[in-house]
Amino acid sequence: MDKNIAVIGGGHWGKNLVRNFAEPGGLHTICDSSLEVLNRFETLYPDVNREADFAQVLAREKIRGVVISTPAALHYSMANQALLADKDVFVEKPLSLTVEEGVRMVKSIEEVPPVDAIILRVAHEAFRQISLSQFSMLTIDAPILIDVPGLYTRTEAKQAGFHCEAL
Repeated sequence: MDKNIAVIGGGHWGKNLVRNFAEPGGLHTICDSSLEVLNRFETLYPDVNREADFAQVLAREKIRGVVISTPAALHYSMANQALLADKDVFVEKPLSLTVEEGVRMVKSIEEVPPVDAIILRVAHEAFRQISLSQFSMLTIDAPILIDVPGLYTRTEAKQAGFHCEAL
């Protein structure tokens, strides 16, 4: 496995993501603004780079994907920066603090280089404010798959025109 993933945020939930990406050998960098947090990973993962500057992580060509597990208020801006830096992005929930930011995130995907598909997994109650038909409008002519576990039933999704298939 290529070491090309960076986990951004090594705190409460981030430490689990660090472990999950380090064990199979895909973790290249752990990024956290706290040197104390970074130092905790030094003995656990001596072969993994540690970085305090998010911009430096985004500048590294070797890093193909970023996993964002920071305080929720940073999710939207960091994910946007990563997308614009041509990185694959996994964001812990919530994707954003408001529905409007989430919609802007989906629309901003059009600004990034062409991709095969984008999977946006929404698992936050605030997104219940957006109907499935509104989600559908966002994905017309775009390679965006939206997974909304627990927020909409399979029947609701099918009625809104979504193809529902269990993985």
